[in-house]
Amino acid sequence: MRYVILALLVCLAFPSFAQETLVGSRWQAEEIGGAGVIDRAQSRLEVLENDRIAGNGGCNSFTGAGALRDGAVKLGALATTRMACPPAIMDQEQKFLAALGKAARYETTSSGGLILRDSRGATLMRFTRM
Repeated sequence: MRYVILALLVCLAFPSFAQETLVGSRWQAEEIGGAGVIDRAQSRLEVLENDRIAGNGGCNSFTGAGALRDGAVKLGALATTRMACPPAIMDQEQKFLAALGKAARYETTSSGGLILRDSRGATLMRFTRM
């Protein structure tokens, strides 16, 4: 019981322990749907202030409402540019955006990575910090 009270006091004294935020972080996809990515087609995610996200699917840029906070992923509609790229890059981008749309949870790893998971806990994507 003493340890529970101590943990609560630490969380109150140091709110960053009580609430994880990724605002200001930038991530590069290393794996989408269990497969590696095309190195020159950098699929990226940036967590912005005011519950916004942005990034690049590998060919096109995107932006929209979204937040990664306290282990939960909340996304709204995304606006994307509409450039054409080689088929393999467009395929990677489609998989990236589809996985992003299915994301419900996230976790950070001890090595500094980011994992997005669906509502059942299945891994959708793995990222490294940029």
